[in-house]
Amino acid sequence: MVANEFTILYVGSRMAKISEREKDTYANSDFAMVGLSGDCNMSGRQFWKGETHAIVKAMFVKGHNKGIVVHWKNQVASWAKNNPTDPNAVAAKAWLPLWQVRPFYTADELAPLWPALAIAVGHTDRWPQILKSARRLEYELDFAGLPRLSQSENLRKYFIVERFDYWKKATLDQIERELNV
Repeated sequence: MVANEFTILYVGSRMAKISEREKDTYANSDFAMVGLSGDCNMSGRQFWKGETHAIVKAMFVKGHNKGIVVHWKNQVASWAKNNPTDPNAVAAKAWLPLWQVRPFYTADELAPLWPALAIAVGHTDRWPQILKSARRLEYELDFAGLPRLSQSENLRKYFIVERFDYWKKATLDQIERELNV
């Protein structure tokens, strides 16, 4: 057995790593087993080489700064402007004005933006053929360790994408102001 082999188990939205040795213990349990690989092969290729890892890594590198979402939005606008014949670029230009800039989003809100973010952080320069579902993206974001709002159970669905430390400690009033509630 390779020392770093493990299985990912999902219980609801919680995730746990277990060793190959422990796998048999859970085989007949209520856990849902997903993939066996030290590199966590979530999509037929290594997770660490995919766009989710690249985007989350960029969020951790620059996410402590205010305004990173505005920067990404400008990057996508520039890409769309430079690719006028690409139908995805035309679509991106159409929805860019509707992209509400704020420091946290749900997986449902991030899923349609995800290809644009992959372009904005420089992971790719083209739109993918197949889009990721919000549920799959949510699992990948949890796996990558992107923090969530935790001030209440209702806010737990929001992933923090900028100023992590600030928003982890923010009051409910501050969060509601950002959400325009």
